[in-house]
Amino acid sequence: MLADDFESAAFLSWPSHAGLDVKEGRAVFDAAAPYASLRSGYYYDLRDSALTSDPVVNGPLGPRDWVSLALDAADDRYVEWILVESTLIARVWDLGGKSDLIQVPYDPVLHASWRIAEDRGTLRFEAGPIGGPYAMLASVQSPAWVGYMRAHVSVLREAGSLFEVALDSVNGGIPVGAPCLVQYLKDDFSTASLGDQWKRSASKFGAITVMDEALVVTPEPSQMGEMYVRASALQDLREGRVFAEIPEMVDTQADTQYLQLTVFTLDNKYVNLIQRKGALRWTTTGDIQVGVVPYSPTEHRWWQIREEAGTVYWETSADGVDFQLLGSMGGVEGLDRVGIELSLRTFASPAPGRAVIDNVNRAP
Repeated sequence: MLADDFESAAFLSWPSHAGLDVKEGRAVFDAAAPYASLRSGYYYDLRDSALTSDPVVNGPLGPRDWVSLALDAADDRYVEWILVESTLIARVWDLGGKSDLIQVPYDPVLHASWRIAEDRGTLRFEAGPIGGPYAMLASVQSPAWVGYMRAHVSVLREAGSLFEVALDSVNGGIPVGAPCLVQYLKDDFSTASLGDQWKRSASKFGAITVMDEALVVTPEPSQMGEMYVRASALQDLREGRVFAEIPEMVDTQADTQYLQLTVFTLDNKYVNLIQRKGALRWTTTGDIQVGVVPYSPTEHRWWQIREEAGTVYWETSADGVDFQLLGSMGGVEGLDRVGIELSLRTFASPAPGRAVIDNVNRAP
């Protein structure tokens, strides 16, 4: 669950933010900034879940001012509570435009807490005083694209507007429970395109395609770029593992391209497995090399990073069943909320080759 009490100014859950500061346990939007916002770095599955925010709004909004709490599914599709002047609006934005479900006069006490919830196919827009109870003000059948969503809180103000906005908390401030267990992140790439569990993926100077029930990552020759598939949501690696099959590797003779599997925490600490220039390395934060062996496409066809009793293990397998230990390390913190990434980087290689990835957390 996404949650923040804004006791820290690090904004770890909100890598994209501007025009904000933390004061006395609140995220305060800069009253001098025409636009200020914070957006979550990860997607969160809204299905059978909810997002709650407590925006404290002081002062009158002008006719072109607004305060918004939105959940973004990408491709210009999102749902939001938006305060426009003195009206609170429940809104759904689809590719065809916006649909306002309800407009009510804003009451700073009765509408001090905003909630967007999804429950068994119904999307609910609720509001209430701090501490509840919530009243459902609007509902609609959940659009098919409601699933993994990013949270976005934003404020727009015209020059001369005098209102102030601060967030007391998001989702109560303290995470309840852990993210998805990492073993539930599974893909055999049998569909025609990447699934929603990889919404944070991107490519530069190359292509990521699903072909013949596998993921094919192909960098463009003589270009510098990065291609990666990243899990949409945070994962809990504790007492779990992430593994993948690598049936085909990029050119291993040159030092101008490499493939890696990375587990990284919210504060950007990481452990990973890397094939580069014919060597398989396992490293940690700061590119500290923990160990290295000559890379074998047969013996190292499957890669795995797992955690058990406070220790991280790097392992490989020829068949995806029996894994052999490469090395281990203790003392890695923050593994209850991690990102998962498979990436390929290239440095202007004239013939980088390609990588094929398959069976993420799916044993043969």
